[in-house]
Amino acid sequence: MIIKYNGRLGKVDMSQVGTFLAYANGSVWTWVDGELYLPKDWFTPEMAELRKKLGIPAEQEFETKIELGWKMIQRTHANGLPFEAICCDDFYEQSSDFRAEMSASGFINMADVPHNTQG
Repeated sequence: MIIKYNGRLGKVDMSQVGTFLAYANGSVWTWVDGELYLPKDWFTPEMAELRKKLGIPAEQEFETKIELGWKMIQRTHANGLPFEAICCDDFYEQSSDFRAEMSASGFINMADVPHNTQG
C-alpha cells in the first residue's frame, strides 16, 4: 500500500497503483497483463527491508507507469496476441519516448494527445 494522493478518491489515502493492459475485439474484452507501480522512493536502501517483507523481487528496479505500459505491450506482442492498434489515455501520450516507441512499432496509435504536448 502506498500513502499518496489518490485522484479517484480525491484525497491522500492508502492505495495501490497499477498499470493494466486490456484486449478488446468487438464487444469482447479482457485484461491481459498488469504491473504494480511502485514509486521511485520505494527503491532506496531504506526501503529494502520492506520490499523484501512484501515479496518484491530484489532485482526489481523502478519503472515509470509509461515504461511499465510499453513493457506490457511488448510482452503481449511477443507472446503472440494479435493486435493492430493501441488505445491509451493522454497520460501516456504526454511522453515523447512513448510516442516514439509507438511510431517505430508500426502499431496504430489511437490516443488523445493533449493540446499542450511538445515534442
